[in-house]
Parts: sequence; C-alpha cells; structure tokens
Amino acid sequence: MYCGTHTPQGYENLEAKRVMDLDHPVPTVFAEVDFSKREESGKYVCSICGYVYDPAEHDGVAFEDLPDNWKCPRCKQSKAKFNKA
Repeated sequence: MYCGTHTPQGYENLEAKRVMDLDHPVPTVFAEVDFSKREESGKYVCSICGYVYDPAEHDGVAFEDLPDNWKCPRCKQSKAKFNKA
C-alpha cells in the first residue's frame, strides 16, 4: 500500500495560485465605498440571539433611553449584549 503524498493531475500549481501577489494587489469593491457617510439607524442587535431592537417599532424610544435593567425580549440578556446595527 502506497502512503506517500500524491498531487492529483491538474493541481500541480495549486500552491503557486494560493500565494497572493503583493506587488499587484487585486482591486476591491470597498475602495470606492465611503463609510464616513453611513447613517445611524438607531437599531441594536443582540449578540446572543440576533434580536433586533428597532426604535421605530417601540414608539421611537432610543435604545440608549431604555432602563439599565431592560432585558432582551427573546433571550433575556442585558443591554450589554447588544451592538449597534
């Protein structure tokens, strides 16, 4: 029984294809996106269950204005587990 390494036909240059050419980087889509003009949605997402707190669905009450003892309605985690959307 042969236990050596074998490169399947057509994959001889696989390692060469995986190496990034740093002298000629591929242009990215994000180079043209201006993230500084991003509007705040006011939404927050629970990092545990994914629940989205949207002020528009809660009579315009901002997440920051919720009491400190407020809990996620889905998983009962604290406000500290939420991140800006």
